[in-house]
Amino acid sequence: MKTLNNFNKTLLNYINFKTIFSFIALVCFTQIGFGQTTTIDFETENSGYTPSATEGSTFTVVFNRIDRTGTALGGNNTFLFAIENLNNVSNPSITLDQIDVTGSNSFTFSIDMLAHHFNDWDNSDELLITYSVDGASYQNLMWVQNTGQQYNDPAALDLDFDGDGECGVTTTIPSLTTGTGNDCTVSNNTFATFITNSINLFSNTTLDIKLQFNGFTSNDEGMYFDNIIIEQTGGSIDPTPGISLGTVSGNTNESGTTATFTTVLDVVPTSNVVLDVSSDYPGEVSFDLSQLTFTDQNWDTPQTITITGLDDSDVDGDIDVTITVAVDDALSDVAYAGISETTTVTNEDNELPPLIINEFLADPDGDANGDGTANTSDDEFVEIYNNTLSDIDITDYKINDAFGLRHTFPTGSVIPAGDVIVVFGGGTP
Repeated sequence: MKTLNNFNKTLLNYINFKTIFSFIALVCFTQIGFGQTTTIDFETENSGYTPSATEGSTFTVVFNRIDRTGTALGGNNTFLFAIENLNNVSNPSITLDQIDVTGSNSFTFSIDMLAHHFNDWDNSDELLITYSVDGASYQNLMWVQNTGQQYNDPAALDLDFDGDGECGVTTTIPSLTTGTGNDCTVSNNTFATFITNSINLFSNTTLDIKLQFNGFTSNDEGMYFDNIIIEQTGGSIDPTPGISLGTVSGNTNESGTTATFTTVLDVVPTSNVVLDVSSDYPGEVSFDLSQLTFTDQNWDTPQTITITGLDDSDVDGDIDVTITVAVDDALSDVAYAGISETTTVTNEDNELPPLIINEFLADPDGDANGDGTANTSDDEFVEIYNNTLSDIDITDYKINDAFGLRHTFPTGSVIPAGDVIVVFGGGTP
């Protein structure tokens, strides 16, 4: 059993798609529901974890497990892991031994953290913790960054994963030295515990977690961590059936260009699930697949739908088309009844407008209107072109700029087909 003197524990949870953080006081760790707990406490070297490399053995110039059983560091008088002022190791990482999550419905991740100094993290210093299930791509789990300046800031949780830590009572990483940097106050000098809320698992079997450290190459740019705990829960939460749509790859165009997106089910069905694909503008786009079928064998394999832009003769501008992927209740597993999801694609117009500003002249230095006087205002002009095969009556059309109304076309103003009209700023053309 590890002994912690004056150990300050803070439970922090925040939501960003799958990871949720909110602040609660935590007295101790307890097992939740049905599941298992994995603990990496660094009491035994390389037990449950694998560093990419190591150097040093003290609390500076180090990336390694260190022994603080004789002299407590930040209230912790046990073995812990330290990183600071890297010399021979560049951007190292720690990979946790693969964790069996068979039968679990969710997991939480927690870690005790402490910085060395309150104002020595540069924007190149960062801890990026990510996870992968069943060998899929890694997703963000917890990030630690400096609070926004280029150099010498406190460290804090980066709640929205944008590269800047969020300063706050529940987000700032405590440090051995305390103070205020970049308007961010660090008042706690003992380890604190940060924990994610439940992250759902869907019939997964393996969990991989990686701690990536970037930077930390100068004096005092360091941190210490301990007690990594992965808590699994299972048996009490049933996954909710749903449809997940991938991001549309781009815009379509009336010239016939295409875009794609993917569709996949969230939970294995007991019988087939049939999805119908439709849009609110059937004259703007078409689909290569109007119906998809998922089974208990391919439910978690995304299917790709190709969208093609359709042409028309209207000058209707770019149209945002809403695409609906909906369960066909009569042909599908009853658990999926009534479920639908939408996404949007923009179909770009390829028709030119009937009237085009063909040419303009601003602040001329000559007598553009031919009235015998050069004037930088009167000799300005706009040329408007009729891009159709018919005459266009422009009575009461108006020309405006940033300063207001410049011209209103009088009754009987007509631009012949394929012809132009020129409007000068003033004078007597």
